Amino acid sequence: MNLKVVLAVVSLVVSLVGSPLENVQTEAVVQAATSTELTTGWALRSANNVSDTGTVISQPGYNAGAWSPITLPSTVLAGLVANNVYQNIYFGQNLKSVPDLTTQNWWYRGEFPAAASIPGQAFWLRFKGISYRAQIWLNGTQLAANAVGTFVSHEYNVTNVIRPGQPNALAILVTPPQHGCKDLSTCTVDWNPEVPDMNAGIWGKTFLDTTGPVALRDPYVKTTLAGSSADLTVYADAVNATNAPVTATINATISKPGHPSLNVTQNVSLAANERREVAMNVSVANPALWWPYQFGNPELYHLDINAVVNASTSDSKAIDFGIRQFTDYRTTVNGTSFVGYKVNGQNIFFRGGGYVWDMMQRWDSKTNAAHVQYVKDMGLNIIRLEGTLGNEEIYDLADRAGVMLFPGFVCCSVW
Repeated sequence: MNLKVVLAVVSLVVSLVGSPLENVQTEAVVQAATSTELTTGWALRSANNVSDTGTVISQPGYNAGAWSPITLPSTVLAGLVANNVYQNIYFGQNLKSVPDLTTQNWWYRGEFPAAASIPGQAFWLRFKGISYRAQIWLNGTQLAANAVGTFVSHEYNVTNVIRPGQPNALAILVTPPQHGCKDLSTCTVDWNPEVPDMNAGIWGKTFLDTTGPVALRDPYVKTTLAGSSADLTVYADAVNATNAPVTATINATISKPGHPSLNVTQNVSLAANERREVAMNVSVANPALWWPYQFGNPELYHLDINAVVNASTSDSKAIDFGIRQFTDYRTTVNGTSFVGYKVNGQNIFFRGGGYVWDMMQRWDSKTNAAHVQYVKDMGLNIIRLEGTLGNEEIYDLADRAGVMLFPGFVCCSVW
């Protein structure tokens, strides 16, 4: 997720289980980093109908012919509806005909190829969203015994488990959240009917990444206005994929057509398997500001950031971001104290509505674009995200459209 125009920031804890590169020759030339979303080759089945273990199921070539084929991301219910086990839950009384799907565990199985490896290359598996608990196996090796949390991104260094140039297999045993908003998961309260599976399953995107000895994660830019200039802090996590110390040079370039490019560099020395936040400061003179669309243009800058190890690019990331600043203040009207807000020093009145998501956590670009346009067509300027935070494209579209977002977890629940 890129830096977003938001009024509340949600931190996603990243689980990192190391299978580090061993005896790495960091002087080897590493090809450009890659990221492949694992969408096809997946199947779903109730654990009540599976007797094999994760070690067996995660072997390439395992016979899953009786399973239901699915495309990720997919909650349990979305997969079952796609296979006509249950009918369209938005039609008639079909939703009532679906039984409680949270009383059993569910197996997900995926098979995928991995590119041939080169010296100094690391392989990573990233899960952007699994609800609620998961046990994870890759090629017969267990990566996680209890990966917990709907809004947690789970990441695993699988360099020593992956089979480069060959088929690979994942097996994931999912335990659903409890009904009644008892777990820190998606919870509808009165925004939607309660879903029979409580959005259990792999609802977020899944990736196989390759990097060099140092990977970059979660870049973002903090912006502070200072008169006619802006102070920016570029953040990213640098992750050592090896079991030996590594020194990397982190390079960041901020650019925008018609404006001078800015460059900043920092060296970072990482201990074996260390993950560390890197922060770099830079100032922008006379910046083009991001404004809500009713105030001006939602100007965006571009950040390119990379990690270089021994003259070779180890990993790189890119995001768009806006230079803007939100502040709050207190005011009193007829003896009652209220909070007020400003954007870039200008008073702003928030006029928005709640975003009600698809009950099976399904998104597509056409629908996302329409939702953001509807907001502008109604003269609104902000979208409230109540408990569903994972539709990343909505953030990007809102950035470009000059629409603010107000994300937060569901009140009236365990949150």
